[in-house]
Amino acid sequence: VKSPQLGHDRTCVSNAEVEKELPSWVRVMAKVEAECGTCMATVPIVTPPRKPKGNQNEQKKPAKSRKKRKAIVENVDVDNDPKEQLRIVEAQLRSALERIDGLEVNITMKDEKILELTVENEKLKGELNRLQKRLDEALERKITLTFDDLKPGGFLGDYVSEFTYFPTYDANVAFLDLINYTEGRPAGDGFCENLLRYRRATREERAAFQKKLQEKEEGDDIEMTEAATVGLEEVPTLNQTADDDDCDDDDSSSAARSEESACSDDDDSGSEGGNSESFAHMYVDNDELPAMDVVHEEADMTRRGPERKLDWRTEYLVYSVYAHSGWKMKSIAALFGISLSLVSDIVYAWANVLVDTLRQFFPTPTRSQMLRAYPASVVRKFGHAFVFLLLDATEERADTASMKIMHAALFSAYKHHSTLKWLVGSDPIGTVWDDSISNAYPGAISDNMQTVVTSILDIVPFGWAVEVDKGFLIDSDCAMKGIICIRPMKKLDGQTQQSKADTALTQKVGKTRIPIEQVNGQMQQSTSFFDRDVRLHQIGLANLIFRVGYLMQNFKLPFIQERDDSEDAKGRPCNAEIRWYGGTDHGLVDVRPFVWMWGLEAEVERWKEVREEFEYLTDTEVSEIVLNENWPSKLKEEMLATT
Repeated sequence: VKSPQLGHDRTCVSNAEVEKELPSWVRVMAKVEAECGTCMATVPIVTPPRKPKGNQNEQKKPAKSRKKRKAIVENVDVDNDPKEQLRIVEAQLRSALERIDGLEVNITMKDEKILELTVENEKLKGELNRLQKRLDEALERKITLTFDDLKPGGFLGDYVSEFTYFPTYDANVAFLDLINYTEGRPAGDGFCENLLRYRRATREERAAFQKKLQEKEEGDDIEMTEAATVGLEEVPTLNQTADDDDCDDDDSSSAARSEESACSDDDDSGSEGGNSESFAHMYVDNDELPAMDVVHEEADMTRRGPERKLDWRTEYLVYSVYAHSGWKMKSIAALFGISLSLVSDIVYAWANVLVDTLRQFFPTPTRSQMLRAYPASVVRKFGHAFVFLLLDATEERADTASMKIMHAALFSAYKHHSTLKWLVGSDPIGTVWDDSISNAYPGAISDNMQTVVTSILDIVPFGWAVEVDKGFLIDSDCAMKGIICIRPMKKLDGQTQQSKADTALTQKVGKTRIPIEQVNGQMQQSTSFFDRDVRLHQIGLANLIFRVGYLMQNFKLPFIQERDDSEDAKGRPCNAEIRWYGGTDHGLVDVRPFVWMWGLEAEVERWKEVREEFEYLTDTEVSEIVLNENWPSKLKEEMLATT
């Protein structure tokens, strides 16, 4: 290339692509500098000024040296440099060794897990083989299961807790003796001992019975409304209404549910006719029954049907195997040697019996019962004893409906499946009662709407508190009822971190809500009926089994936070004994003497007046006087009257 400007003939060899990117005058000067260094001394090189980068005080290095270093780096042949190759290989080797070490650790952990699972699998196989062997022996002998097989040494003696709600045979016997009312009756003539199948009621009789129930419910509503206008002290109690009426409203509705839920009239005699709804259980002598009976008032005693094939305790075992163990009705029918229709009959009947019985044992606790054994950990965290209810929602999977409208109602966005949804509440130690358990609703319903339609907040006394999760946005509903809503705060839009007060509240609620989570888990473990999807035609039965499953948790030990677990658990009272029958445990305190922890302003003033008037009474006795005056109901009526 000939450069006419400089008057020299020089040949410049460089990268063509790089030359195209540079300005023309830079390309010319670069060629001259590369070819003839000596000629550059006489030729002035003028470069355009550049903006300083970095520290202006730092002296820039000549452009020539930078270009030389760049040329050296570009011209380094890595493939021909042994040191560079060695460095790369060493880095690759170190990376491979680190990866191998990590894989060896994972392999060791997997091997240990496989060993544990293998040992557990062999143990389960051995237990399964033993059970299968005993089952084969029973089938060969054509032996059917009975309640006596739960005795020590019996066919099910080593697996009592797997087939019933209680761990031992004696515990099951004690429970059955408890619900088999025999007061004022001869031995062998208790309530459960006289439950018989009634399957021959005509449609006219059932229609008349349903009409009578409806009239009775309307009459009870009118009586309760009139009593409320007179005063709370004149409202009839549960026992009073049971004595005045022939049948308790709850029990009557349970009997009606039993009729509607029956799947067949067939019994062990092999009869195939009859109506699919005509079955119930009745009591032989209705005049001397306690309030908690399950009767059909239109029953004709001359048409009771055949004698019962199973003992009443064996019928209880049939229900336990179905609800607690989760066995199918066909398998139960084969093991007990009865027909499929009789299994269905027993399951529905005992579900109603247990619900009606346990709701009498576990009514809504009074404030005095709640304060007599209150967890000290809750008092320390909140500084008061106003927390009455821990509320949570529980969902169970259900069959997918073929109708689009039904499927849309049952589909839960949380479970991504068709579900049934319940609301369940407990006290701060995990005790539940009948009114704290709602009926089943479609899974698509929200927590807020279900709380409103179930009116479950009505069981919380005026001025007291309910603890809920973040999803329960029920602050306004609680305010209208005059109760406190304790709920963790959600993060606001654009908020990256909660405030110190919100964080402290979230931690308090999270720690004190553990009992309701514990009860939910225990119910799931003890009621295997819900391990499979609920059949849509069994929603009524699922409602009963769900309620029984939660009420049965009251026979378990309470969940008391910050309790010293080093002490022996033997002899500890259960939830029911603590809440309703005067029991106590470590970690529970009696806060009744401390009125400022639980009393409203009016109650505190009243407590001071009673204290001055009756100086010889203890603080606990004074508090009982104030609690019996039922100030929350009076204040609630005043609030409703002014709004």
